Amino acid sequence: MNKKIIAILALLIVAVSITAVSAFDLGGLFGQQAQNKTVDVGGIKFNIPAGFEEDHSNTSKEIEASFKKLGLNSSAKLYIKDPNGIGIYVANYTKLGLNSDEVINSFSGNKTTINNVTGRMDVDNGTYVFIYLKNGCLILVSATDKNLINNVVIA
Repeated sequence: MNKKIIAILALLIVAVSITAVSAFDLGGLFGQQAQNKTVDVGGIKFNIPAGFEEDHSNTSKEIEASFKKLGLNSSAKLYIKDPNGIGIYVANYTKLGLNSDEVINSFSGNKTTINNVTGRMDVDNGTYVFIYLKNGCLILVSATDKNLINNVVIA
């Protein structure tokens, strides 16, 4: 397997772990009720369910910095609503000279379609992960509840 793909996989595993930890460490800090909102992460639109607030800690910045070391233009956002967390990671992989088949086939999980978006769904230590490609970007949506991913992904 290409070393670049292995490095991307390793970073994504760390990102998924951070989603699960952040949900439990930061969850109860936000008491405001909000409406569903659409957010832009790395040029891709996502729906964030009501009540989830963005985690403004350095976690997202650390993930982005790790991807940039690989030469990837990336964006990461974490959203928390006790006891759940949502992580969204968008990285442009085309600069690495990889094609979409190489990228998506390097991930485990079952082929899954959510809101007319086809990717791979897996679960790791209680955190669900949906990985797909769009507009030359690798997109990873992770959540502590599988149903949240269905709400977050927009075609």
